[in-house]
Order: sequence, then structure tokens, then C-alpha cells
Amino acid sequence: MYPSPASTITPQMEAVYARMRTLTLARTGSSTSMILAGPNGTFHKTFGKLAMVWTPARGATLAHWVPRGTTPTLLPAFRDVPPGTGFEGEIEWMRAMRISEGWSDNTYRPVQPVQRNAMAAFLYRAAGSPAFTAPTRASFTDVPVGAPFFREIEWMKAAGITTGYRDNTFRPYDPINRDAMAAFLYRASGSPAFTPPTRARFSDVPVGTAFRTEIEWLASTGTTTGYADGTYRPLSPVNRDAMAAFLYRRAG
Repeated sequence: MYPSPASTITPQMEAVYARMRTLTLARTGSSTSMILAGPNGTFHKTFGKLAMVWTPARGATLAHWVPRGTTPTLLPAFRDVPPGTGFEGEIEWMRAMRISEGWSDNTYRPVQPVQRNAMAAFLYRAAGSPAFTAPTRASFTDVPVGAPFFREIEWMKAAGITTGYRDNTFRPYDPINRDAMAAFLYRASGSPAFTPPTRARFSDVPVGTAFRTEIEWLASTGTTTGYADGTYRPLSPVNRDAMAAFLYRRAG
């Protein structure tokens, strides 16, 4: 059994990792042992044949899931996500679940917009990185074979999560807007039956707006609450910190 590292565990982190426990159990179906203490306490989890040792940002180390009996590889916490950063816990959850590992310089770039190709990668990994053989002929003219995240983008198309644009492009380096993000998450969830309310929840997403059903569905699941002024801002790009929060809430 690995020793539990000393750490400062914030209430936000406790909540995030408590939810991750449920997610991991759902994936492994294994028995669990857990030690989770408060401030300046310890954090240790064991899941069947897997174990995780975690020290949050204040301790500057993060262990990935590894087979029990082997030495975990400790990684520095993202250097641009210091303690107290908005969505800190959700961002670290993204890393622990291997949905995002950031950049090679150990940054996450939380306020940078999510590009459409990265969104494909996030959704593919969040789905458990399912077995998929990409076609030998590209579906989109601007995502040729060998392009970054080619396989993940082709998986999105095959799964019916995206159809691309009418000109047969995917526009992989464009930022994904909040309305399209809602549509992707809705389809990635199986396009569940949902009747939007007759009265709009958000002042800038009236009846008849593109992707209104998907946006209202997203709000009904608790994945988004919009902004304090009652808007959703559908045409605004999704930043990487907010995307971590959306994926975390959807997974829970």
C-alpha cells in the first residue's frame, strides 16, 4: 500500500474527489478503501487492482492511476492553476481521469478557448477512449489523415456527435462556441428525449434559437447554470476551465 502524502486538501477538492470515487467504482466494479482527511490531512484511495496517491496543487504532485504494487509516476500540478483558481478541482479531475494532460510545459491554459479538435479529444477520452479504427479516407477536407486528433474527430462523426459544416469542413482550430458545445454534449449523451420549456430559461436563448433544445437540456441536467445576469451567451467561445467544469458535472 502506498503511503498517503501529507497535503492541504480544500473543501472543493474533497467534493471533487469524492465524486471521482463514484465514477471510478462505476468503471471498475471493485471494492474500495479510502482515507480522506481535512486541511493538512492525507488522501489515499484503493480501487481493486488500482491505486491512486494524490497531493493537490499545494503539494505540487499528482499521481495517475497505476497498477497496485508499482510505483506511481508523480507529476507536477499545472503551474498555471494555482490554489484558489476557478475550477481548480475540476481541472485536476480532468488530469486524473486522463481527459486532459495539458501542454508539455505543464500548463493547462485555463482561460484559453477550447479548439474544436481538442473538444473531440476531450469527448473521446471522457467516453473511455473506445476502440475505434479511423477510416483511411478523411471525412472532412480540412482534417486529413495524420492531422492532430484525426482519430478522435472521425470517432465523433461516426458516433453522430458532429456532422461538421455544410462545406464538408470541421474547422479543427476554431474555438468551440457554447451553443455547439451544448449540442456535442447532448449528442454524446445519446440525444436523450427532452422537451424544452415553452418559456426560455436564458434571456439570450429565446424560442427558435439554434441549439435551444440542447442548451435547455444542458441546463436541466445541472451541467450549466449560465451567467448571473440570466444569459447563456451561446456564441461565446468555451474556455478550457469552464469546459473542465462542464465535463465534470456531466460525468457526475
